[in-house]
Amino acid sequence: MSRLSDKYGKSAIVLGCAEGLGEAFIYNLRSKNITQLFLVDNNSEALERLASEVKLDPEINNVSSFLLDLTQPDTWDKVTEIIVSSGIRIVIINAAYGPVSLFESLERRDLSRIINLNVQCPTQIVHEILNIRNDSLPLGIVIISSLSAYYGGVGIAAYAASKSYLLTLGRSLYRELKPKGVDILTCCPGMIDTPGLRNSNPTLSAVKITPSHPSDIASATLNALGKKAILIPGRINRLSYFIFNRLLSYKIVHRIVDNVLNHMYDLSKQVKGK
Repeated sequence: MSRLSDKYGKSAIVLGCAEGLGEAFIYNLRSKNITQLFLVDNNSEALERLASEVKLDPEINNVSSFLLDLTQPDTWDKVTEIIVSSGIRIVIINAAYGPVSLFESLERRDLSRIINLNVQCPTQIVHEILNIRNDSLPLGIVIISSLSAYYGGVGIAAYAASKSYLLTLGRSLYRELKPKGVDILTCCPGMIDTPGLRNSNPTLSAVKITPSHPSDIASATLNALGKKAILIPGRINRLSYFIFNRLLSYKIVHRIVDNVLNHMYDLSKQVKGK
């Protein structure tokens, strides 16, 4: 047995699980005696591949996969129904959308997708779970925010704002729900080596940044669930947070963050509407 399964049972659901950090959560849950896994993603090929791989594990009793576009409001009730009807007590909300672009160059559909997936989806799902759960058994909910929630940045304004909302939501719900047996953990990772990051074509050599490995983030997050409200995984990220928040002025911090993003993505070359 593990601390996680002892407290929350052996079922878990991961929203946004097919690649990157979400996939790492699935594999880490397997190692922590979670034997019933519920997979939700909108990438059919990656979701099918992951579900097939996990089903090969003889220690896993059940793998259920759901192809859902979580930007669509009608899917939020479906997810809530899955969670409550299946008695799932570990919920990991990882699905997110974060295009790197100057704000004025984003399409309206990009802004709608950011708001629906990053803000509305976790808010509505957590709210509905709390309203229809019919027992007092411990419940663990992980909300994936971002280190960018603290600083924002050129080229990630809407994304960082959505993650800042999640940070505030999670921090507040932790205090509100802890006495009711609901553990809320808000994870604020820095840059992670995921397909999403690689597909954004950053020039990492220009800023000498080494992204974190997804498995390290997932493991640290699961170990922290039920123990704290906020997690900044990784020693380098925690050191950066300490320096930025305790030793430097906001003006200097924002200049550093914006310079890093500009060097990674050459945002100065973006043209409105492109």
